[in-house]
Amino acid sequence: MDKLYNKGQYINDEGNLLPILGQFGIFLENDYERLINESVVPINFSYNTNRSNRKIVIVGSDGSPLLVPRNVFLALQLSGADTLDIKPSSLDEALIIENIIKNNNVNNIKTNVYIGTDSEIELSFSWRNAIEEATDIIVYGDYDLIEYYKLLNNEHRRVYTHENKISFGVIKGNAITDTIIDNMCFDFFSFYGFGSLSPKFYISVGEIDEDTLRAINTIYSLSYGEQIEEFRSKLNFAQKINLAKIVSGKKPFNYINTTKNTISIKPDILYGEIKILIVKSIDEVNKISKILSDHISTIAVDPTDSEVRSSIEYTMPSRICDIGSMHSLGFWESVDCLSDFDVYNNYQKE
Repeated sequence: MDKLYNKGQYINDEGNLLPILGQFGIFLENDYERLINESVVPINFSYNTNRSNRKIVIVGSDGSPLLVPRNVFLALQLSGADTLDIKPSSLDEALIIENIIKNNNVNNIKTNVYIGTDSEIELSFSWRNAIEEATDIIVYGDYDLIEYYKLLNNEHRRVYTHENKISFGVIKGNAITDTIIDNMCFDFFSFYGFGSLSPKFYISVGEIDEDTLRAINTIYSLSYGEQIEEFRSKLNFAQKINLAKIVSGKKPFNYINTTKNTISIKPDILYGEIKILIVKSIDEVNKISKILSDHISTIAVDPTDSEVRSSIEYTMPSRICDIGSMHSLGFWESVDCLSDFDVYNNYQKE
């Protein structure tokens, strides 16, 4: 670790990247612009020039969009590997990864990015060969995928897993300020409910009065409604069916679903909806956190509410953040208990 990395971004917009991502990706051009603007490398980050003879495979997941690119950057900078084979979750993620490789492959690692359907890639000889020869496999995915790759762990190959996680926020129904409304709306809008860093719901301790719900819906609609509808127009047929189930039925506010049924904490993708779970006390929040404890990534809280923050800290989630910053992942932050820096940094294969 002998060279100071110049402060910059590990995703570099080369003029035409944003419109290409907006055309081929599931998200909008503005979403990718925000992602690129937040891909800042700290001035005190150094890369590793030592070769490790590792052969690394990274498997992406629809449940963790846009987390794999940073993982690829760290692998290029820290691992000193001989080869790096990557299976992105989508074409847009593949384009971002290829951009990162072009601009950050300081050790000239041999790389392959596999684009196509899962069945096409899995039938590829080069992909099957990469899996067979891998010394390290890093996997993002749901439970079944994780369990499959765990079977490949042996004395010659290590398997590191990032199982899809759940994020949510906690507020007090009688203490919702204009600032909280603005920030909560931004959390739900950011990437429309996709991925481990998007809230699947917000828990309100106590009822929220109708005027406040109307204010939330109005601000959300005026600020983000047009972009949400544009995003929804890009959904595939199956996703549009799921969206229809979410928005079906009469409700007083077009973007807000409220419920008092804790069974409904099932973490569905919201496609831009706001979901609020009403509970009576902090104790109920703790019970929900306990139920989900093995699956939580991030919990957002009001930084001025010491009672809620202390309660959440006691549950020890992987990450606690302020309301409005769930997708503003700090460079050194991890979304689960496995640190990518530990996977790649200063590690020599025996």
